[in-house]
Amino acid sequence: MQILRSMLAVFAGLVLISLIVEPLEFGLVTLVNGGVTTDPDIYFRVRNTPAFLATKVVYNTTAAIVGGLVAARLARRAPIAHGLALAVIQTVAFGWALVNPALRRSTPDWMWACLIVVTFAGIMGGSLLQRHRALANAYQPTRRQVGGSSPAVLGSPSATTEVDSGRVLLFNGLRFQHWCHVRDVVPNTY
Repeated sequence: MQILRSMLAVFAGLVLISLIVEPLEFGLVTLVNGGVTTDPDIYFRVRNTPAFLATKVVYNTTAAIVGGLVAARLARRAPIAHGLALAVIQTVAFGWALVNPALRRSTPDWMWACLIVVTFAGIMGGSLLQRHRALANAYQPTRRQVGGSSPAVLGSPSATTEVDSGRVLLFNGLRFQHWCHVRDVVPNTY
């Protein structure tokens, strides 16, 4: 069941990227052109202007981040691995487009290289964002008291200390509090 969920998560991320990029690009070309065009030469002439290509980098990157985040979220486990799988599949799709001469001519070579890099990075960034969100939700603080009920000498076993879900560690009178890594070290004054 988990394998099916993983495959569906990666597929959903891939479809989502396409559902964001393709209609947005078609709509922008239609807007810039002043109407719908069915002529590929006109479409690519409009789409390959420098300002449009800069816009394409932005919306492709945004779509990649959203696709990576959604794939990682739907998978529910190993968000980075699912993001990597999606990024590799998307890169292979770009590779296929580069091998096909008709598709390769539709976009400048430097833009293909840029799209490969920003899409891969965007997908991985989205999956990292989901991993960070999942870790943040997993470590929501819950307060509880540890130790005695009255203040005592710093570092003594009877000192009262607040602990956030086991994330606060006492070591030689210092309190280490971490959020996926050591966040701050403050003296234990409880």
